[in-house]
Amino acid sequence: QIIVFPEDGIHGFNFTRTSIYPFLDFMPSPQVVGWNPCLEPRRFNDTEVLQRLSCMAIKGDMFLVANLGTKQPCHSSDPGCPDDGRYQFNTNVVFSNKGTLVDRYRKHNL
Repeated sequence: QIIVFPEDGIHGFNFTRTSIYPFLDFMPSPQVVGWNPCLEPRRFNDTEVLQRLSCMAIKGDMFLVANLGTKQPCHSSDPGCPDDGRYQFNTNVVFSNKGTLVDRYRKHNL
């Protein structure tokens, strides 16, 4: 009833910040936005991996947990914003068996 993919199981590893960028998905906060990527694929740009995972959860009728790279734009007024104007995260996502985005966890290295 649940499948959990391993860390780096989707994108692999040995990327630089720049080389991984084309493979990062935009991910809205599930606490702010209710969203089913499979059923609403055009609601947000750059969400292809999230859409496919959501559809897999529906097709398998199971909860799905996966690790992928995500991006979040930021503004120069944010003191932590990198020079390229975006945060990049190693993110775990959870989908319900109906394909709805349930939660996310952005990994932080101390």
